[in-house]
Amino acid sequence: MRVETAHHFLMCIPQNYESYFEDFKMIIERAIQNRHLLAFTYDGFSRTVEPHTCGIDSKGHKALRAFQVGGGSESGEYIGWKMFHVDEILGLSELPRSFDSSRPGFKRGDSAFRVITAEL
Repeated sequence: MRVETAHHFLMCIPQNYESYFEDFKMIIERAIQNRHLLAFTYDGFSRTVEPHTCGIDSKGHKALRAFQVGGGSESGEYIGWKMFHVDEILGLSELPRSFDSSRPGFKRGDSAFRVITAEL
């Protein structure tokens, strides 16, 4: 299901932009540590994911590597590995539902990241 995003979103971000994304990073890192699912909107689609790695990617973006288990996708691939830029995530929430272990294909020390702040 595609979710239309508000054009005024940027006006809703607090003036301390870095603090806003630090909050998202803390939520993502806690979800990784607790093996909890995350829910958010990305590229206009609601997503449910199992977070595996958080950090700074090779291009300098704050990023999340996760296995998507529900929701939509611009690519049409609704289930599978995805890389999300944290600054494009809307409505992030940690769900009380957990997952047991890493998905097949997970690589500790993911080479797509320059810096890893949390991983399974």
